[in-house]
Amino acid sequence: MALKIIKKLTKQKYHLFLKRGSILFFFIIYFSSCNGFPTQIENVCRTLECNKTALRVLKYMDATENPCDNFYKFACGNFLNYTSILDDQEKVDTFSVITGKVLEQLEIIVREKISPNTPKRLKLVKTFYDICMNETAMKQYGTNPLKDKFNKLGGWPVLEGTKWNEDAFNWTNTLYTLREMGYSFNYLFNLEVATDLKNNTRRVINLKMPELGLGFLFTSKGLEDKTVKNYRKYMVDVAVLLGADREYAEKELINSFLLEVVLDNSSLQNIIKIGDTYNEMTVTELEVKYPSIPWLEYFNKIFQPHFNVDKNQKIFVYIPYYLSEFEKTMNTTSKRTLANYMLWRVFIDSVAYLNDEIREPQIEFTNSLTGQSKETPKSKQCFDNILLYLSHSIGALYVKNYFNDAIKNNTRELVNHIESQLKVTLEKLDWMDEETKKNALDKVNAITNRIAYDDGILDDDKMNEAYKNFDLSENSSYLDMILSIRLFKYNITFKLLKSSFDKNNSSFYMNPTIVNAFYLANYNEMILPAAVLQGNFFNVDRPR
Repeated sequence: MALKIIKKLTKQKYHLFLKRGSILFFFIIYFSSCNGFPTQIENVCRTLECNKTALRVLKYMDATENPCDNFYKFACGNFLNYTSILDDQEKVDTFSVITGKVLEQLEIIVREKISPNTPKRLKLVKTFYDICMNETAMKQYGTNPLKDKFNKLGGWPVLEGTKWNEDAFNWTNTLYTLREMGYSFNYLFNLEVATDLKNNTRRVINLKMPELGLGFLFTSKGLEDKTVKNYRKYMVDVAVLLGADREYAEKELINSFLLEVVLDNSSLQNIIKIGDTYNEMTVTELEVKYPSIPWLEYFNKIFQPHFNVDKNQKIFVYIPYYLSEFEKTMNTTSKRTLANYMLWRVFIDSVAYLNDEIREPQIEFTNSLTGQSKETPKSKQCFDNILLYLSHSIGALYVKNYFNDAIKNNTRELVNHIESQLKVTLEKLDWMDEETKKNALDKVNAITNRIAYDDGILDDDKMNEAYKNFDLSENSSYLDMILSIRLFKYNITFKLLKSSFDKNNSSFYMNPTIVNAFYLANYNEMILPAAVLQGNFFNVDRPR
């Protein structure tokens, strides 16, 4: 969980070039004179939008700094003087400012009244939002939805005490039940449906690193590390809130935490020891190499009834070392310890969808990592989850209500100019041999630019067809609603194994509301969502 938070805090840095690039035009004249080149004042844009952009850039720059010495301070030196981070924010930057604007627009959409002609996807979004925002219902449900899930999984030993039935527990059966309920089944190793790295039209089954709780960045620091202590306190506090004795919980859960440390270390060693991760094996070969795991049963239980796996099915194993160590760990770990760990992971998977009281320990732990003194506003939490679980639906509504197609056309024109110039540059390179140059040009010619949104998301009939077998009950608990959506998505994903990859399939549509840009190397695609094409990043009235 902490590793996901760290990724969330740092992922924007990978795209910092976008932010700098959006203001670079303003400094071209300055650098030209800095390097002895004459300026051409007559070519400076003087439109209203250019003037507004220039004023915004001037506001945040530090003109006393020489850009040839420290460009970042020159460009952004006064940003902190005009910026404050609210107690419920992790950070403030260009991305977060635009994201805030997008969320405000989405909130207006979901508050619209539903009519008989309202498309199903809007009804789904509104039902999701209403359930998420219904604090009264959440208080009434309390922890009952979670306890119900624990009971179906045989109970959390730290809560059951001596009543827990060890003989009834089996870790593979627990994974199967988790999958049937809509929970993650990747707590011990990660099973995914993806495209082949060497042939992106082919769908494959991958075995990868598990989704661990804290992550080896912290567990490797030992039990006295501050974050580790906070994490262990988080575990115990949750158990106590659910009815366990504190002293008993501390003794009981230390073993499940140490199991997490062992799994973390095995994951790390797999990264260190294994160079070639493209290991293709049949199910038969997996059963021979890792005989304690019922692989054929495992794959079929997870994929049923949508895809049948036989012993000749090819699996791509990215974690050969980890699986060897995992078998050893399972042979030396008690069922009680393993069950405590797996049910703890179920809690982590559930906590965001429960009432305030049970979420307090999670909020306290998260705040110790991020520095937030207040929780993110509930409405933003709800929209974050709508964007995660119903991205196509909310994305279409955003495009229809707030996006100007002139932006899409202008962006495509700009991207085409950049591609053309890149080809010219490649052809003129004298340090690249002809074969490499040809391959580079072939790749540029083959690139797909997906700009703003995929047209298919605006087709109500097509999207209604995609959701025809899915609905949300207004009387559902928040947790049960989330699990039903996850289960629906699992089933869609597993059905795809029967077919080759098709980027025009609705399950692969990009989310237009993401405020970022991406290059997908596996598909040789540039992704520029609608929401990022505004503000400092883009404006049709600025020079291109």
